[in-house]
Amino acid sequence: MTIAIGQRVELFKDVEHYQIGVFRVGETGTVKAVHDYMIEVLLDRHHESLDEWENVLQIHDSSELNGDEEKPEAYLRVLEA
Repeated sequence: MTIAIGQRVELFKDVEHYQIGVFRVGETGTVKAVHDYMIEVLLDRHHESLDEWENVLQIHDSSELNGDEEKPEAYLRVLEA
């Protein structure tokens, strides 16, 4: 699946960030950036723990350690327009 800037997405798997929190399946947002090593999503719902990053969730690639199911794309489902 190809994720592109501007797409509306939904979390398909929980995303855990050490010291920031857990972001649950069903959260929605808009893709702000796509890098080789991470995808950035501006979440619709405000999260105080993301204030420093203007409510942008970074989903990092940990597939080298944990396999393809840990690629950033595996955490997202593209919403229909």
